[in-house]
Amino acid sequence: MPDFLRRNRHGGYHYRRALPPDVRHAFDGKGEIVMSLRTYNRRDAALLAQQVNLGVESIIRQTRGEPMPKQRDSVGWTYKVETHPDGKVTETRKTDPGDIAELRNSGMTPADIAVVLSAWAQPQGAPQAPPSIGIGALYDAFESDLTTRKSARGKQWKPIKNSATYRRRLTEILGDKPALQVTRADARRVRDTLVQLPANSAAHRGKTVSEMLKAPRLESQATLTPKSVNSHVEYYERVFDFALNEGHTQGSNPFAGLSIEDHQDPSEKRDAFTSAELITMFSTKLYTAYGSDQEDQPYRYWMPLLLLATGARRAEIAGLYLSDIKEDSGVPYIDINDSQPDKRVKTHNAKRRTPIHSEIIRLGFLDYVESRRKAGVTRLFPELRTYSASDGYARNFGDWFGSYLKKLGIGKTSHSFRHTMATQLNELGVAPNRIEELSGRKFTKQTVGQQVYIKETSIRELSLNLEQLDLAQYLTRVTPFIS
Repeated sequence: MPDFLRRNRHGGYHYRRALPPDVRHAFDGKGEIVMSLRTYNRRDAALLAQQVNLGVESIIRQTRGEPMPKQRDSVGWTYKVETHPDGKVTETRKTDPGDIAELRNSGMTPADIAVVLSAWAQPQGAPQAPPSIGIGALYDAFESDLTTRKSARGKQWKPIKNSATYRRRLTEILGDKPALQVTRADARRVRDTLVQLPANSAAHRGKTVSEMLKAPRLESQATLTPKSVNSHVEYYERVFDFALNEGHTQGSNPFAGLSIEDHQDPSEKRDAFTSAELITMFSTKLYTAYGSDQEDQPYRYWMPLLLLATGARRAEIAGLYLSDIKEDSGVPYIDINDSQPDKRVKTHNAKRRTPIHSEIIRLGFLDYVESRRKAGVTRLFPELRTYSASDGYARNFGDWFGSYLKKLGIGKTSHSFRHTMATQLNELGVAPNRIEELSGRKFTKQTVGQQVYIKETSIRELSLNLEQLDLAQYLTRVTPFIS
């Protein structure tokens, strides 16, 4: 295999492969594939890179109409299994020199290759068990590793917030059980126990998990929120990822994918705008008679509407260029990216294409964009001039919109638009991964393999999802923008 394995400055490995021009259309126009392998272990990274490359190669060959080459059972070996008349089964394995060369090309040292071949040489029915280590010792090793990696980057390591509480609760539920013996059933027991714990831990200071569960409490008393439970579970998943990478356990991560299946936690639902608040917001003179006030400006009219219809962050909309308003397959959309020095996105997943809702088009948004182009400007809202690294061009909008909501008696912020869209789409039954894709969040339940095989949703499909939002009910008094 060519050298597709890379290591970042933090010590983690990722797969990176340039794509030939004739197949890039099958990968949404990308010039290369870059994917984290989520491991710091070189041997595991080499194996994962081989698996990922097999998927990429399959797409390339299918696109070109070429057959896939015959595959072996695993990289490094060819083998033959024979069943004899007496019922005895024998297996003959033979090292493949070509694959050893591929491992060498992936950046592995001869010593590492020897370890991999030794592991592959183990009979399939008798894998070597990793050394036993208790949960307490595993935590110590995990935090020591974090300290070492932080120090290597010249930074002081600070314990993750609540990590001591997470550790104490795990050991109280499972005891100092060997990591090798922690099963999927144990992980489920931990999660299901956390769900029952009271939310106000300060009122139970000094009590063990068992004592908190036995303590009398009112039926209406709150328990840990889904967000809090998931924070525990995700931290435990990190610890056991480390255990797998370091060989302290084997198989699969018992905590993987155990987050509570609740797309939104209650705080997001509380932060969403109500229907009454939205109707009030879009019934002021700004929207019923735009231009009658000398302080009216295009960004004040359009930004709240765009935030409502896209669920975007305010900095993403405030920093848009006219070149970011595009069309694909007859569907107009907003391309949220960081293609300019003064544009920023919060995460890699925030780069996305968001369809423009039909209500926004009805109100004259595309006409406004065209008028700006004819005026010779480059940004969608050039009147927003104040810039900061943390908030882009959104600061002036944030100040104005906060004051606008306060005058209307609405005690929320522009971020509530994100919660509003996510809540409504969730209630309409739109798949969680589509909601995350539209809003630019990371869908956490994807495996490495799914990241390769699942293509970006087409703009038409995203538009169908977004059009399920009945925005017209809030905009009955809004008059179209006159460019």
